[in-house]
Amino acid sequence: MTHDGKMRIANSLMLIGLLPYIAVFTYFVWMSDARGDAAMAAIFTTIFGLGIAYLVALGISFPAYIWSRAQVTSHDADTRLAIILRWSVLCGVFPAFAVFPCLARALFW
Repeated sequence: MTHDGKMRIANSLMLIGLLPYIAVFTYFVWMSDARGDAAMAAIFTTIFGLGIAYLVALGISFPAYIWSRAQVTSHDADTRLAIILRWSVLCGVFPAFAVFPCLARALFW
């Protein structure tokens, strides 16, 4: 398999892993005018959806991120799409590691 083919597969896997985040964000925007019980259901669905999206991104996008980083041998071989997808994966996966300890410290200390 060529280098370009491997990068296309890695980019596709990163995008597939980030699709649940896009779906949750779209649902959140779509339900932003809900009131009453529908608003509570939208909040719980969004929280549950973000949890599932995080697990999918951790299971699919992050290994593809590592594979994509391993495929980049020089700066010229890297594409703008791959750079954007790698940054999106980092923003989708790592904030939870930073946010949860801060919340625990704020709530319990």
